[in-house]
Amino acid sequence: MPELADPLVLLLAGGCTALLLWRLQLFTPPAVAAWRRIGRHHHLIDDRPLDERVADHVPALGRLLRETSVPRLLAIANRRESLNAWLLRVIIYVLVVSLAFLVLDFVASLEAHVLPVPPAVCVLAAALFVPLSYLSLQREARRRQDAINRAIAQSLTEMAILTSAGEFTPATALEFVARCHKDKVLFELLTGEIYRRAATRAEMGLMLTLRPNQLLSTVTIYQRIGQEYDLEMFRELATNMRRIGEKGLMARDVLTALSEATGKKRLAEMTVRSEQSRPRMALAIGLMVLPLLSLILYPAATALVGAFQ
Repeated sequence: MPELADPLVLLLAGGCTALLLWRLQLFTPPAVAAWRRIGRHHHLIDDRPLDERVADHVPALGRLLRETSVPRLLAIANRRESLNAWLLRVIIYVLVVSLAFLVLDFVASLEAHVLPVPPAVCVLAAALFVPLSYLSLQREARRRQDAINRAIAQSLTEMAILTSAGEFTPATALEFVARCHKDKVLFELLTGEIYRRAATRAEMGLMLTLRPNQLLSTVTIYQRIGQEYDLEMFRELATNMRRIGEKGLMARDVLTALSEATGKKRLAEMTVRSEQSRPRMALAIGLMVLPLLSLILYPAATALVGAFQ
């Protein structure tokens, strides 16, 4: 293993460097880069993300790539950094942690004159920071998704009240209520980069007939946000707003019914979670009994051992 330490370290460092250079497009010929800029400006190339292009041919793989896409998770978590910046930051953290582990390993070897831990193990231990960073980002994105869905669900009743007099549309009522929330996660979404991106980005199939800066309806924007960032309440709200516009229903009645349905659904989910938590609670109580059993059984075990001796 010690003989393989240096090659493994060099291979890992070289792979990370090559990946970084490839992401920075330093290996791309100038003519290809120029054509991509021209084609992107005139909407002549398919500039969609990788998950969307793969989903056209392999839906299952495309769905997996979409769920694990780092740029999508960064957008959901409201991170301002790009994929390249996130990768560079993670690589720097891995190198710093690797260097710290190697220094500690060297300091520990001064007295014993031998390395307690091989350098490759230190590098592999530092590399665990990559999946930990990804899991942290994924957890942050899911927490923000839950916060947005909960904020919309809690705003439906107030939206029904505001739209009952006809002075507010559902969209303006949602924005007004979002301003009043203590947690500004919903208001940041409605006024942030995600909303503007969904409002200006046109579908690739419409590029030949429609202008890329066409005005989109609020229902379409909500539908896109719900689909691209897995926000269930945005999809529900867009569907019900479309019903209001197409069928001429009262916004107050539709939003009230949606609020009631959402409340029942959340109550059912909480009931299921409470039932699923019972085995874990029983396990925790059982583990709490173990110290008490040790206090009771220890004198008896000591007495039996002394009797046989």
